[in-house]
Amino acid sequence: MKKVASILFLLLVLLVGIKIGSSNDIKTTPSDLFEDAKEEFEENIIIPGNNYENINLKPKEYLPNKIANKISELLEKLADKIA
Repeated sequence: MKKVASILFLLLVLLVGIKIGSSNDIKTTPSDLFEDAKEEFEENIIIPGNNYENINLKPKEYLPNKIANKISELLEKLADKIA
């Protein structure tokens, strides 16, 4: 019974994580900004004799990432206890 409850809890956490991750309708997430920068790079790099200056892009940690990391840590702990 305890394993069944743990598995159901894991599924619930997984579904909540998926909902949080997919609920972001604003296209200014770090991955979207990275894709925009990558497209700009790809457009500029094919121009012969370009003077493209490299910029360091590091995604900022925002709320969904923090929540996902905490859920991931929790799932790892639960999986270790189940196994």
